[in-house]
Amino acid sequence: MSTACCDHQPEKNNKPAPKGISSHQVNIPIAGMHCPACALNIEKSLLCVNGVMEANVNFMDEKVSVRYDPYRTDIEHIKKAITRPGYKVRETIWEKTRAYWAERIFFAQMALCAALVIAANLMDLFHLAPNPVIWKLTLSSLFALGVIIIGGYTILKGAIQALLVKDLTVFTLVSIAGIAAVIVGAYKEAAMVILIMLIGETLERFALRQSRKAVTKLLNLAPVSALVKRDGVEMEIPAESVKVDDIVIIKPGARIPVDGIVVKGAATINESALTGESLPVDKKESDTVYSGTINEGNAFEMKATRTGDDTKFALIKRMILEAESQKAPIQRVADRYAKYFVPMILVISVIVFILTGNIYTAITLLIVACPCALVLATPTAVVTGLAN
Repeated sequence: MSTACCDHQPEKNNKPAPKGISSHQVNIPIAGMHCPACALNIEKSLLCVNGVMEANVNFMDEKVSVRYDPYRTDIEHIKKAITRPGYKVRETIWEKTRAYWAERIFFAQMALCAALVIAANLMDLFHLAPNPVIWKLTLSSLFALGVIIIGGYTILKGAIQALLVKDLTVFTLVSIAGIAAVIVGAYKEAAMVILIMLIGETLERFALRQSRKAVTKLLNLAPVSALVKRDGVEMEIPAESVKVDDIVIIKPGARIPVDGIVVKGAATINESALTGESLPVDKKESDTVYSGTINEGNAFEMKATRTGDDTKFALIKRMILEAESQKAPIQRVADRYAKYFVPMILVISVIVFILTGNIYTAITLLIVACPCALVLATPTAVVTGLAN
């Protein structure tokens, strides 16, 4: 991989690692990601750092896992690679607060742009301002320019972030189309393209936020403590301290901390969190119960058979986290599609202009190609599928 985009490393970072020294791995929280394209930008920027062996961004968990050679790079260079495309390392409460408000400001920005586009179209529909007002601009064109300025900033910022890691995205295409449309005076067309992209971004951010909430809710189902009976004495201990063959007492309404079998009493277990079964399941002695499920019947005793990372719930949790960190095959296809789609459209647009000599036709091609439903829809579908 080319390292042209890398910063100069300190002299010690060019030394090979001593024999027997393994690589280091670090997980870094990130603020400012709002789509899979952001995760891809960060991965590319990190892989340009001399010494980074592997970088996997989990945009649902808003973290990046980096494996690196400590004798060729360090944490500061890794963090700098994250911030180079315009993202933040979320290390403080301030960064969390900033990310929270940045999300709300974006939604307000999209709503304002939508209102301005509606106002611009109403002006034309009812001929409320048929005569030019200033600089030969109608009032509807001024509304459209407001959309271009307010919404175009976000689009242009995304294009610049991609260019910083030597990538072309749909943001690049929209930025070029918008600038070209403004140059030829097609303000409302430029505003409409920008609004479409902002709506797409809003839907994607909404899907990601809901998916994060759903996954977080599932991962928080595991109880933190357990009531066990040892040598005839009941004691409450951390759930991870429960051992195989321990007798665990499950009270009414309590969540089961480990996998096991019922040894005393009968149980009515709500297993919907793990199986999707809406109705409670009756359990009798010798029946199996699972961690993360809820006792909706009377108190009973169970013998632990699987604890810690061996439980069914831990397995599901592990599978979800692995699925989040890996791109589905269709998503990898979409990544490759986005990589070649933008240059292809730009080349075709230039060819059309050369053949027709009509700049409007070339710009029309750029505008029509901008929404790029496949690139926007695929990662959203993958994320929503994970949550479901």
